Amino acid sequence: MNLSTIKSVCPGQTVTVTAKVTHVYPSKTVGSKNLQHAIIVDPSGTMKMTLWENFVGSIKQGDTYTFHDICVYKDKMSHEICLNTAKSGSTVESAPQFQEVLPFTVLESTTVNGEIIGVNQVASYLSCCKCNKKVDPSPEQAFIECAKCHFKQKQTASKTHWFAQVLFQNTNDDKIDLTIFEDAIHQIAKLTSIQSK
Repeated sequence: MNLSTIKSVCPGQTVTVTAKVTHVYPSKTVGSKNLQHAIIVDPSGTMKMTLWENFVGSIKQGDTYTFHDICVYKDKMSHEICLNTAKSGSTVESAPQFQEVLPFTVLESTTVNGEIIGVNQVASYLSCCKCNKKVDPSPEQAFIECAKCHFKQKQTASKTHWFAQVLFQNTNDDKIDLTIFEDAIHQIAKLTSIQSK
């Protein structure tokens, strides 16, 4: 399953999903049990996950995992659908990184100083003419359908967008995987041009 389809699953059921960990929060104790929250992402969306007891500290920010037999639940405060490790049966194993573009997750707005120390990938994707969401190209068909709004459009009419996956290092020497989209790429290029003069 993907994270988008999990949102329609009834709470209490167990699922298996492959996702990248974009943020891991510090562990904490609730009652007599240890837990740790994380944010996971796949090409279809993002979701909060809670790791209990022996799973605390088992995942690393920036890595991709397959989470087997994890429990779907509804958060009592936000009413969002979330995931957590079950009392028994859950397993976590490493998985290959996604090749597709992943949604960008914003946890809190903050300013961080640092530099881009490497580029993993520069690529492009097509977007829907109506809702601007990513659409998958089809070499066999002249028309493609947007999975989000179901708008059918000429493939040649779809707009091409560029992005870069980079490794960013802040002033504390923390390394963060970032996906930078066109607006940010233009801003970086402009700043680089000004600084080189």
